[in-house]
Amino acid sequence: VRAEASSHFGSTNLGKTWSASPFNTQGRSTTIVFIPVEVVRSTGQAGRTILAASWDTLTTQQKMKLFRFDEFDCVCVGKMPYAQDTEFLNAFQGVGTGEEDLLEALASWATRRVKADNARDAWHYLRELSPGPDELPAYCLVSIERSRVASRLFTVSVEIFEGSNSAPRRLAVLASLRETLGKLKDVRVLHKQMSPYLMGSRQHDMAEPDDRSDQFLSSQYRHESWDLVYDQELLPLLMRRRAELGGFWLLESSESFALFARLLSRDTLDDVEWDDPGDMVQYQISILSDKVVVDLHMESESGVFRQGNDGVLSGGTQFSTIVSNLKKRDQECGLVLRARTSLLNAFADGTEKVPLVESHYASVNRLLAYAARVHEPLRAFHSRFVGANDVLLDELRSFLQRQSFGPRVVALSIDRTENIQESGAGLWFLVEYNKDTIGILHVSSSASAAVSEVDGCSNTTTALTIFTLSISDLYSRREDFVGDDDSDQGTVEEYMCMTEFSEHLVREYEALYSWAAYRALLVEQPRPVSIHLDDLMEIMSPLEFTSVADVLVESGGDKLVQMLSTTIQHLPGENFYFFYKMSTPQSSESGDFDSLFSLDETPVNDDFDESEGSDHNDATRLVAATRHIPKDDDFRNLWAPLFVIFLLDGERASMEDLLKVRKSSKLTALLSFFRDPSNISTPDRLPATHRLPAYHIRNVLNAYVAEQTLERLRRHGRFIRSEDLRLARKCLRRAQDVFTTNVVLLFYSSSTDSIVTAEPAGSDNDIETGMELLEQELLQSGGLKFMRSSDASFIVLGQGDDVDLLPHWCFLDFGNGSVEIEIYHPTGPDEARELLSSVHGLLMQKLHRVNQLLILRRLHNNRFATVLMIENDDAGAESCRVVAISAQTLRLVPR
Repeated sequence: VRAEASSHFGSTNLGKTWSASPFNTQGRSTTIVFIPVEVVRSTGQAGRTILAASWDTLTTQQKMKLFRFDEFDCVCVGKMPYAQDTEFLNAFQGVGTGEEDLLEALASWATRRVKADNARDAWHYLRELSPGPDELPAYCLVSIERSRVASRLFTVSVEIFEGSNSAPRRLAVLASLRETLGKLKDVRVLHKQMSPYLMGSRQHDMAEPDDRSDQFLSSQYRHESWDLVYDQELLPLLMRRRAELGGFWLLESSESFALFARLLSRDTLDDVEWDDPGDMVQYQISILSDKVVVDLHMESESGVFRQGNDGVLSGGTQFSTIVSNLKKRDQECGLVLRARTSLLNAFADGTEKVPLVESHYASVNRLLAYAARVHEPLRAFHSRFVGANDVLLDELRSFLQRQSFGPRVVALSIDRTENIQESGAGLWFLVEYNKDTIGILHVSSSASAAVSEVDGCSNTTTALTIFTLSISDLYSRREDFVGDDDSDQGTVEEYMCMTEFSEHLVREYEALYSWAAYRALLVEQPRPVSIHLDDLMEIMSPLEFTSVADVLVESGGDKLVQMLSTTIQHLPGENFYFFYKMSTPQSSESGDFDSLFSLDETPVNDDFDESEGSDHNDATRLVAATRHIPKDDDFRNLWAPLFVIFLLDGERASMEDLLKVRKSSKLTALLSFFRDPSNISTPDRLPATHRLPAYHIRNVLNAYVAEQTLERLRRHGRFIRSEDLRLARKCLRRAQDVFTTNVVLLFYSSSTDSIVTAEPAGSDNDIETGMELLEQELLQSGGLKFMRSSDASFIVLGQGDDVDLLPHWCFLDFGNGSVEIEIYHPTGPDEARELLSSVHGLLMQKLHRVNQLLILRRLHNNRFATVLMIENDDAGAESCRVVAISAQTLRLVPR
């Protein structure tokens, strides 16, 4: 029926239903809905309101009679909840999922939006179509409604009103809409509807169905359920694997629930094509209070009827295959995630008590099957360097655990002899690159020798294996990929983390290798040690040498070699390299560098200078000053090995060369330090850790030069000049095996009638007289010959009148009520001790005589005897002897 609104009906009758008896109705009533073309074409709120009101007056049967009806489902596959940075499962929202794009595309395709039902998450649109051949009006009503079970699933309903013979155009309109929506990036147009047939829900209704629903579901769906081990990363991992690699679409998710679905071809496990609607598979995971449950539902396969023992149709071939694949991988995934969490607990603070679910051995053994691995050869020591490889492993463990760079590293509690998946014995470490990616390091404890194809050198190496795995890798083993649910693709971030860490470790390893060699040299070994030439080149490659002492020696000999051997020792099998000997070898793990080199020790003033009255300048200067103490994470400054080389007139010198020096030569000592890759020039300052070793080496050479100077000055004998004596005193401060002792002087005082110390006592003339008498007694001594120097000290010239050659050096300094005796003997410390004992005995003898003279002088002047001369009743046989001073203990102070 075609009518014009202005000629047949009034405006008040718009949208009303009329009854009529037109031709060919055969007595049946006909329902006519009057919706004028002007209303359909009108724009604005009035037109939309009238059209919506007219549409709502129709019943379902009327709509089906008057309109051609089609519907299909769409899934929004945009931003996944596990892709959010924080709280990715809390209050899941549809922002960025593709929903907005879907609604915008519908609005663009339609002529206008009719109305929106926000309460039902439904929207209605109208698209005006061109009139058909019968010139009747035609239009398309499109409704889209969100599924009440799955928030990402939408049902699109298309109702077309037009004249007869409209099937081709109707299908064309429907195809146009599907094509428009199918072009959206985050929207998938399904070949088959899912919304009416979803069985899962976020409340996990299907976990324990009643008998009635169980019978219905068993007849329509295949169903399987299994439990998983809980881990906080389990749900996001399974969601990622189902969505990205399993081909499932995420339909609904929350903090403890996820529902997926996909359409499978009826012939294969691949996705369906247009001519094959396929069967729907639903995958639901629910985290309950006491367990994690997975439910899998699949439509009954067409043409497959298999009666089970319990009267229920059992699963077909496709369903059995899917269950076998997913169940096995899901359960293994839960166990692997638990193993990962167990390993990460190794980083827990010592105050936290974390229960150990399984041993580190079991966790690593489980995880290695899922990890990508990279092998990196590391340089090791030849077998002739006994014990060095063990030290190298210890230092590598200490270096990694110091957290000196990037990721956190912890040593795993796995016995060094354990062989996990043919990796061999060695050390195991856990590396945490970030919250998603971890690495497992294995350093083999065995070394193998091989000849390099590049330079032909014999290199000994050990194996470093880096296993890397992210959370997304923990779903399928590397060797068991299945096309329907896994992939061999790794993430770029995962390999970038591993590569950066590996490059840093290999770069620092050469410095660690050199330091480990030095530490191994400090440990006494049960067998002879020898360093291979190839190892020596590798040890020295990251090092530079700088001068720490530069002296002029008149000659060499055993004395020089003996003095140097107290501080340094040559490398086994090498003549031109030496190493500084520590008192107590330490590992870099302790981090207590002060226990190795005391940085608080202050050297004596470097004021030795022969220019005052000597023709030769044997002075030495330390040319390298110290810099600030390095930070703890600066390995190259904190733990630099201390190797030494000597230059004799600019040429490398061995100990044999130093023995053969017969003329005045320049001897230079150089100390090693790590080369700074960022600074190509040689620094003029040493690391702070080299301060004391450099000071010791310098002092040894200074002592040798000082002893050479003392030997030359001895030839002056009793005619030695005062300036030469001053030079000799300075040399004694540098020479080795110099002994000193201090003797407190006690004199008799007539004012107190007692023995008192010789400290300045004001007007006590007895002390001044005693000092004068003691000096006279020493000068008149018949045994050792004493001579007064210009600085009021005494020098012992020796015995006898002919002292053209001083046999030794012995000085006596008076002051502050005591005498300091300083002795050096060129033949060695034993003779120096014996001479010191003799000089001390002579001094005590002269002091005793002086006190006797003071007592007798008082008796002569006052005619009164001191109490010291009166016999004591309990004194015994020697009651009449004069008691002046008791014997003093001789205390030797070697310098």
